[in-house]
Amino acid sequence: MGCGNASLWADRAKQLAGLRLVLSDFSQGMLRAAREKTHGLPGIEYRVIDAQDIPFQDVSFDTVIANHMLYHVANIDKALGEIARVLKPGGTFYATTLGRGTYRELIDLLYQFDPAIDFAQDAITDAFGLESGEVKLRRYFTSVEIRRYPDSLHVTQAQPLIDYVLSSQGIGNVNEIITGERVAQFSRYIEDTLARDGSIDISKDAGMFIAS
Repeated sequence: MGCGNASLWADRAKQLAGLRLVLSDFSQGMLRAAREKTHGLPGIEYRVIDAQDIPFQDVSFDTVIANHMLYHVANIDKALGEIARVLKPGGTFYATTLGRGTYRELIDLLYQFDPAIDFAQDAITDAFGLESGEVKLRRYFTSVEIRRYPDSLHVTQAQPLIDYVLSSQGIGNVNEIITGERVAQFSRYIEDTLARDGSIDISKDAGMFIAS
């Protein structure tokens, strides 16, 4: 679910031998990118799918994977019910997401640039985060395990961070505030911060739920 450009599968021909893999995304553009990335790999089907209405029969799959995407779904309970429905008995659901500590330094940086910016991190983690996901999963799965992956970013170049922030369409109000002439202002702000401090360190708190 939400396969994006499918880079996860690009070099996995051996692991895919004899398997049927359905790569699905809500975006036609992402599916086109997934086709290009996995061209030539065996046993792959590409489908535009809304996680709230999965067009497969009950007990169809051994495994379902949803990496960093459930918090984008309007009705997460409906999506989890659909995922549980299409899994076979004993099947496994893997779902990665973020914790509340993720990007706190970046959020502070954005606030210092403009206090009106809302990066919507709380909305994401409240919807389906490491702190909130287990309760939602236990409505549909009898076994739920969580594995956390502490991580961080050490940013020494301005442009990748600028590009990431400006690519946050549909999340918070970044693209409503950093627009037009303010893009250049924000770029200078990040560049000046790096020139002054030498680097920007950003905490990450990612993890995976394993449910069956």
